Amino acid sequence: MRLAPGSFRVAAIPFGIGLLAALIGVWPVTAVGLILTIAVFGFYRDPTRTPAGMGIVAPADGVITEISRRDDELHIVTFLNVHHVHVIRAPTMGEIDGVEPVAGTRRPAFLGGAESNAGIEVAAGAWTVMMRAGFLARRVTAYVEEGELIDRGDRLGHIAFGSRVDLFLPSSVTPADLTIRVGDRVYAGQTIIADGESQ
Repeated sequence: MRLAPGSFRVAAIPFGIGLLAALIGVWPVTAVGLILTIAVFGFYRDPTRTPAGMGIVAPADGVITEISRRDDELHIVTFLNVHHVHVIRAPTMGEIDGVEPVAGTRRPAFLGGAESNAGIEVAAGAWTVMMRAGFLARRVTAYVEEGELIDRGDRLGHIAFGSRVDLFLPSSVTPADLTIRVGDRVYAGQTIIADGESQ
């Protein structure tokens, strides 16, 4: 399976500790190092995804925890647990207008106030995806740059470990267009979350 960039750098830490422990015969530490190494590769997995039909696709794997109206935008929040895929994808095709780091807190993504967490904001035309770091997620990486043309489902970036993703859609997308509701499990680049133009 394809792995997100940075996986070997992160996995090298527990692997190195486990290897050192093996050399001196501390086998419990060796076992823990091996388990953590495998876990890191699991966190960084990047499976191939194909949209399940026409429409706007989910930008993140996880569970929908909020659907609300913010001014003239539709706001959809996806919570990613540690076992979800953490590669973030484009909900529609478009041109990247901006990729901006956003300062903020480091609260656990499942608690109140996590909407103020730090991360990276990616905007393209009518939509914005905010990749937020959580308590454990200290690294958010963008794969795209301003001016880049992307297709629906293309990779936007990666969030290490548990976190949340905020998607802001234009007023032309209404709650009636949504094909998901709070509590639904979605898959990035695959699950259709709203009817409408895929561009």
